[in-house]
Amino acid sequence: MNFPKYVMTNTNDLDMAIREAKNPMCEWYDANHDDLPYFENIVTGEQFGNYHHTSWSCGHCPGRWAESLFFSQLVTGMELDPVVFQKLKKWVFKVYSNHINLPANIDLNTFELKKEVDLCNLRESFFGLTAVYLYDHDIRVFTIAEKVIATVEKYFDFENGRWDSTAYEEATGAKSVGLFTGDLEQTRFCNTFGRFIGGLVRYYEISHSAAALTLACKLSDVALRSVVLEDGTFDPDRTAAHPYSTTSMLSGIALLADITGDMLLFNRLKSFMENGFYQIAIDTGWVTENLNRTNLVGEINNSCDLLEVCLFLGKAGFSKYYERAEQMLRGHILPSQLLDTCFISDKNYIDDSKNHMARRVKGAFGFPTPYGHEDEPGSVISYNWDIIGGVSGLCWSKCHQTTENNDIYSINLLFDYENHDIKFSSPYQHDDILSIKLRAKKNLRIRLSSRIDLKKLKEELKKSGIIYCILGDWLYLNHLMVGHTYSFCFPFIEEDKEYIFKNHHLTFRWKGDSIIAASSEGKRLCFFQELS
Repeated sequence: MNFPKYVMTNTNDLDMAIREAKNPMCEWYDANHDDLPYFENIVTGEQFGNYHHTSWSCGHCPGRWAESLFFSQLVTGMELDPVVFQKLKKWVFKVYSNHINLPANIDLNTFELKKEVDLCNLRESFFGLTAVYLYDHDIRVFTIAEKVIATVEKYFDFENGRWDSTAYEEATGAKSVGLFTGDLEQTRFCNTFGRFIGGLVRYYEISHSAAALTLACKLSDVALRSVVLEDGTFDPDRTAAHPYSTTSMLSGIALLADITGDMLLFNRLKSFMENGFYQIAIDTGWVTENLNRTNLVGEINNSCDLLEVCLFLGKAGFSKYYERAEQMLRGHILPSQLLDTCFISDKNYIDDSKNHMARRVKGAFGFPTPYGHEDEPGSVISYNWDIIGGVSGLCWSKCHQTTENNDIYSINLLFDYENHDIKFSSPYQHDDILSIKLRAKKNLRIRLSSRIDLKKLKEELKKSGIIYCILGDWLYLNHLMVGHTYSFCFPFIEEDKEYIFKNHHLTFRWKGDSIIAASSEGKRLCFFQELS
């Protein structure tokens, strides 16, 4: 193994990123314990290997993996291995076999289910139930889901935003724990029922369950009254210091806003992205793993939750949020994917939890810094298997990359794209040259980065004889001939920008919505060339 200054990255190919990200989810199952997925992964240091968790191996990973694998098949056409999916389906159902009406934790000594629920897993278990139904239409999904919803309605106090753990335990014999942020914070709304909103919306989309929609709306009302306030701030006293507790709730609210068109929800999300976002993150898309940290370890789950918020805000008409989404993709999420495993052992171990680690971990997302895989030389590097938000974020980006409404094609994210109507070649991938070919008569608009030289762009379009109109953030090309390829320079502006997060000073060189260099003196495994 070696630890070079720079690692190989991908900042342009969404399909390749999704394909690589699927790989670990097809690999890390414990054959000695009924194919239970692993949760914890460490690729450097003395704790090298994969490990189970009493809650997240059984109640979290199976649902999240099932949803991500099915979603990736849906948006890319990449076939889902049925053997792998059946392993996940087994656990999606198994955690509900303990007669407590909520997803159970597992005893790591006996590997039997416990009379215990980690409330943070409600979201991921519903992701899993939804994926199972979409994959093979197993109607057991509806019975389980409706019982969960009824249980939450019975024991959750919507006025105070609190779970009545005592009454629930008296009725079922099961303890409620909050392992996400520690037992003392088990009643935190964000990391339990707030984040459940997204799971309910995904389930509603397959079931049209009135109970699911009602509960999602009631929980969102609690969120707006107690956590996602008008000022948009991130307050650890309300949310807990672990941002994923909050971001996973925000992405669920964005899903609800999308299906309802509720502008109150969109405006609260927008307020957070303009205020609270900058308390935990920077424009590149890097988000701290925990606000109590003094180092720069981040978490891709957080980044992709907020990416999804940006995508849905963009869809709602706030087009600048498509720009923020592309900056997050190109500036952090895509380059942080583990594609270069030169620093990871690929030895053959008898212990399958360590065997051929480098090959089987490739494609994972984890806890990157703004500049690379490693915080400081010698820091432990981990890719825990709940960090599947990277796949979800990439899949949602594919959905929003190009959209069509009222016979107008919108290129929202400037990645290469091709279908039966259009072929688009991105200037990011083709030396600043944008090319477009219509295969059917369409009106077209392309989102403009704020870092583009409009004067030079107009000169390029005039030189090419292209009829155009610029309105706000969009370049309209409504008179293109079918079958003809139009190519012109898309003149991005380069800009060095400094960010200060706590006591850390970080400088990045932007070109359009991509990063081409960054400050990284003394660091290893870096994503970008060092600023000169």
